[in-house]
Amino acid sequence: MSDDLNDTPINTDEIGFTYKPHISKKRWWVLFLFSFNSFLFSIDLLFYNSIPESIEAYYHDAHVEMSVINQAVSLGGFLYCFFVILMIWLDSSLHNLKLITFLSSAILSVSVLLRMLPSWSHTVFFPISKGLIFASSIINQLGGAFTFTSPSLCSATWFPDSERGLATSIAAQSSPAGIAFSFFVLPLIVRKPSHVPIAILVLLILHLVCTLLIMFTFPSKPKHPPSLSEYKRMEEQEETTARSDDSKSSRCSRLGSSLFNSFKVLLVTFKQLFTNRDFIFFALAAALQSGSTQPFSGNMTFLFTRLGHSQWIGGIGAFLNELGTIVGGILMSLLVSRPKVDKHRKGIFIAIFVTNVVFGAFLLLFFPFPWMNGGLKAPVMIHPSLLIVLVTLYGMVSGSPWALFFETVADITSPISEGTSGAAFTIFSSLLYSFVFFLFSMAGPNSTALITNCAVAVSIPLLLFTHMDRRRG
Repeated sequence: MSDDLNDTPINTDEIGFTYKPHISKKRWWVLFLFSFNSFLFSIDLLFYNSIPESIEAYYHDAHVEMSVINQAVSLGGFLYCFFVILMIWLDSSLHNLKLITFLSSAILSVSVLLRMLPSWSHTVFFPISKGLIFASSIINQLGGAFTFTSPSLCSATWFPDSERGLATSIAAQSSPAGIAFSFFVLPLIVRKPSHVPIAILVLLILHLVCTLLIMFTFPSKPKHPPSLSEYKRMEEQEETTARSDDSKSSRCSRLGSSLFNSFKVLLVTFKQLFTNRDFIFFALAAALQSGSTQPFSGNMTFLFTRLGHSQWIGGIGAFLNELGTIVGGILMSLLVSRPKVDKHRKGIFIAIFVTNVVFGAFLLLFFPFPWMNGGLKAPVMIHPSLLIVLVTLYGMVSGSPWALFFETVADITSPISEGTSGAAFTIFSSLLYSFVFFLFSMAGPNSTALITNCAVAVSIPLLLFTHMDRRRG
C-alpha cells in the first residue's frame, strides 16, 4: 500500500503557514494492530475475574481464591505507575510508535507464558501458582504501560484532524472490547476447570501472532505527517536530532548525550505536567471515575454469582456491561466531533458524572450491600434479565467518557506528546484502579457497588475547577 494525497482540507496556523496533509492508507492497518494488542492486554488483565468459579476450582490445591486474584490485579496496577515512567522516557526520547507497540506485545506474551507453567508441571510449577499469578499480573501491567497509554499518540501519528477523534475512540475502546470478549467467550470455552490451560494456550498463540505482525508489518511512522500539528512535531524532532548529531563526534558520546538529554527532557516534561493545575484536577476527576467503575465492571461476573446466579449468567451481564461502555464511548466520540457540541465539553463531562452517580445509587438496590442480614443477598432481588439490562445501561454511562479523557488530556497539555500526556493520565487512573481493587479484596463483595459510587461522587467537584481549552491544532 502506498501513501496518498487525499482531498483533505489545508491546515493553516496562526501565522499563516499552510500544510496539505498526506494521508496514508496504512493507517487503518496500524490502528488494527495497535487496537488488537490492546484488546489482548485486557483479556489478560481480567482473565481470572471472568471465570471465577472455574479458576477457584482449578487452583484449589494452590489455595487461590478471588481475593488473591484481586490482590494480584491491585499490585500490578500499583506498579504500572512506575512502568509508565519508562514509557514516557521512551516516547520522549525515541518517538517510535512501532517500538513501543512491539515491546508491549512481546512483554504481554511473556506474562501469558507464565500462566501456562502450572499446566506443564503439576509438581514443580503448580505449587507456586499463587506467585506465578502475581508475577504474571505485574508483567501484564508492564506490557500494558506501552499500549494502554497511547491511543491519542497512535491517532495523532497516523490520522488527520478530521479522523483523529474516531481513531482515538477505536484505539481506546479496544481495551473494554477485550474485557467484554473475555466475559462473554471465556465462560463458553472454560466449562470446567480442566479447560483453563486450553484457554491460556489459545491466548498465548494470539499474542505471538500479534507480536510477529507488529514486527514485520507495522511501520514506525507514515512517510508524510497527516496534520499540521504532527508536521510541526516531526520538524522539531528532526531539528533536535540534527543538533545532537552535529555537536558530537563519536558514536559513544552521541549515545551518552542522547540518554542524558532524554533524562533532562523527561524531568522538564514531568514539571510541565505536574505544575499544570488543569491537568492535575482533570486527571484526578477522570481517574476517580474510571478507576472505580472499571474495577466494578471487572468484578461483575463474581457479583452475579454472589447473588446466586450462574457464572454463565454473570458472564453475559459482564459482557453486555462492557459492550455498553464501548457503545457509549463511540457515541460520545461521534457527538463531540461536532464543534458546536465540543465547545461544551466540560458541561458534558459533568452531566455524565452526575448521571453515573444517580444511576449507581439506583443499582445499589440490586447488588450485594453492606449490613445485609436475614439471608438476603441484595436489598431488592430482581430477575437476572432485568439486572443485565440495568448493568448494560450503566456501562453506557460509565464508559462513555473514556476515549474523551485522552483527547482532553492531550488538549490541556499540548504541545506535550499525546503518548506522554496519556501515560501521565493513566498514572492517576491506575493508582485509583489499584486502590479500589485492593479495597474490594479487603471489604468484600458487599461493599463493591457502594465504594464505586462514592468514588465517582467525589470526582464531580474537581471538574468544576478545570479549564478545558483546546490547544492542539
